[in-house]
Formats: sequence, C-alpha cells, structure tokens
Amino acid sequence: MKYIRADLFMNKIAGSAFFSAAEKGKIRAAIEKEPGEDVTPVVHAHWVACEDEYGEEYKCSACGGIQFFDMTPQDEGWEYCPYCGAKMDKEEAK
Repeated sequence: MKYIRADLFMNKIAGSAFFSAAEKGKIRAAIEKEPGEDVTPVVHAHWVACEDEYGEEYKCSACGGIQFFDMTPQDEGWEYCPYCGAKMDKEEAK
C-alpha cells in the first residue's frame, strides 16, 4: 500500500488540463469523502557500539536508548529500537 498526500494530489488534479471543471469537482469530493489514515513518519537510525564497565552495549542513534546483546543487534534480528521504534536501516556515519 502506498500513502499519498491528498492535498498535493488534489492540487495536481486542479492544475490539470486533462479534466473538466465538473470532473475536478467530482474527484475532489471523492477524495475528501474518504477517511484519513493515522500515518506516522518512519525514523531511520542505526545501532552505535559502545563499551562500558559491563562490556559492549549498543545505543540507538535516534534516541540514545541503550540495549545489551549477546551478539550484535543485527545478528540477533533487532530491526527496530525498543525505546523509540526507529527503523535500524540507516548506515552508520563513518
């Protein structure tokens, strides 16, 4: 499924020479009649390896939440931060 910004789509339709004024009005009414979705933007982050007195830990680059793993978070399958929900697919800055 793909979510779009209805306001931008309606602006494109309004500026189109392909549709008549009546058709543009019907399209706008149909779009406005549809219920909206609660879509939250995805935050992209990565795990940052750190050392402390207890051993190796990993921090979320988005929120700084600390997580301890037996292996790397990637090897354990942690694709999202358990604290902020960031998707761990961003490459670490070098």
